[in-house]
Amino acid sequence: MTFTVGLFSTDGMQAVTTEKSVNLDSIAELAKSTVDELLSRGGKAIMEEIKNNR
Repeated sequence: MTFTVGLFSTDGMQAVTTEKSVNLDSIAELAKSTVDELLSRGGKAIMEEIKNNR
């Protein structure tokens, strides 16, 4: 299975995306590592912006 995941700022000006391929037997492990990757590549700042703009 191949999927693309993205995290986007509310104004659409910032985006962090990644594409992954995985065997379905490993999907749970991949989910956590993908989230960690997105957060470390700028997603944490985007999430803070979303949280603060509620």
